[in-house]
Amino acid sequence: MSHLCPAGDKVQETAQKTTEKLQKKAETAGQKLQEARQAAGDKVQEAAQRTTEKLQEKAETAGQKLQEASQKASEKIDEATTTVGEKASGAIAAATVDQAKGRRARRAVRTDQGLIIVPEGQIVTDVVIERVRSHDKEQELPDAVGMEHGEAARASASGAMSAASAQLGATAQRAKQGVSDLLDRAKEKMGEVQERTAKESEESAIKRALGRPVTRVILDRQDNVILNVGELITNEAVERSRQEGVLDILLDSVYDKKPELSREDLRALEPGEASLEPRDPGSA
Repeated sequence: MSHLCPAGDKVQETAQKTTEKLQKKAETAGQKLQEARQAAGDKVQEAAQRTTEKLQEKAETAGQKLQEASQKASEKIDEATTTVGEKASGAIAAATVDQAKGRRARRAVRTDQGLIIVPEGQIVTDVVIERVRSHDKEQELPDAVGMEHGEAARASASGAMSAASAQLGATAQRAKQGVSDLLDRAKEKMGEVQERTAKESEESAIKRALGRPVTRVILDRQDNVILNVGELITNEAVERSRQEGVLDILLDSVYDKKPELSREDLRALEPGEASLEPRDPGSA
């Protein structure tokens, strides 16, 4: 019996040393996993910063284009205003001559060469008005029929200006609608750019994550294990995580450093449902 004591002490000492080694390995693994988690977080933050900067650049470009479009619309409104004003003046002059229709000429209207184009006593008709216009004598016809030019202008100005005002309002409305459409298209385009940028960023993060281990347990909404600590990220794991709304957690838990740990150090006690490791049929 006395020979068993040293053997028992030796077994106890060996067990103690083994326990200490396992504890050290566990502490080392935990520390390295913590460092990996921190590094992964830093990379995600850098990627988010780059994405934000790109969005800001695109937003500035879109804003500049909107400003240019607004400036062009304003120029078109000014141009339309000038055009309508000229047309209004022409309309007033034309209306003044038309006021003479049906009246009798009290004196003759002559060309610059002295030829009579409207004899005294003639009734002004459409033919007479066209003849007067062809010789640029519109200003003389109202006086020849005894009309005051100002009176005729005032009589016709109201209708002409109303038409001009309506045309100007329609032009301004079209320009305003054009600017509004540009703004709507720009907002829609901006939304598409943001959505496309976010999708591209996510796809890039997924490609970097595939085949790498995770540093934490990834659970679905029912607390089922999608991936356990140390298991490799697969396409199935990505799809399951997306369906369960935890893809961001998965991508934030990627171990992307060069592996310094053995598979035994990263080996989980039980593989997750999306793991590459075969599951024991008897464990179901």
